[in-house]
Amino acid sequence: MFSPYLCADRVSAQSDGTYDPTFVQGTGFAGDVLAITRQADGKLLVGGDQLSIYNGVAVKPIVRLGADGTLDTGFDVGTGPDAPVQEIVTQADGRILVGGNFFNFNGVNSRRLVRLMPNGSVDNSFNIGTGANSMVTSVVVQPDGKVLVGGSFSQWNGATVGGIVRLLVDGSMDPAFNVGAGTNDNVNDVVLRPNGKIVIGGFFTQYNGTTRNQLAQLHGNGTLILRSIPVRVRGQAIQ
Repeated sequence: MFSPYLCADRVSAQSDGTYDPTFVQGTGFAGDVLAITRQADGKLLVGGDQLSIYNGVAVKPIVRLGADGTLDTGFDVGTGPDAPVQEIVTQADGRILVGGNFFNFNGVNSRRLVRLMPNGSVDNSFNIGTGANSMVTSVVVQPDGKVLVGGSFSQWNGATVGGIVRLLVDGSMDPAFNVGAGTNDNVNDVVLRPNGKIVIGGFFTQYNGTTRNQLAQLHGNGTLILRSIPVRVRGQAIQ
């Protein structure tokens, strides 16, 4: 499917909201753009479903563009992912976390999550084992380097996790993060608050057996915060 409106008609705006004429992407993408993230150097990582052409050049479902919208040919993912990319996040060291519904990335078994080096090659030091049994839709890197992952999965590396898991810097599961049964349906987004608490949103109605309709707030260890909405008593808010 050719969808030029997803990028060819997308324009770059300057900080004051005016059109940025320096960002030129030509005819744009063939396919659906599902994820965009900006690197510290201003370059853009773009991922999606059935991305096959950018401005007339054959590409894979994840590419990097220069700050001016031109294709960065120094970013080489080889054969890339074998299914859609849903999420792209950069780490402070420049490495790149990519989540989606793929099984393999450039021939490497990478079930729904992979970490790339800044040049696009697979980082083999990040080992998630058998990974997720369904799609990854949200990835957050904590200040300590640990990685929060949300999605439609119910298992991670054979363990029941119910839509959310936390990984250590090497890709292994963090044993200190205990979600119990987790959610009973998809986690679509994960946000880390400045105080270390974690907010998740999605299609779920329960978290570890407790009713939570589409939104839940967790402690940093993965357990549910039972009173997540401030209650005001005699003029004072209690959390």
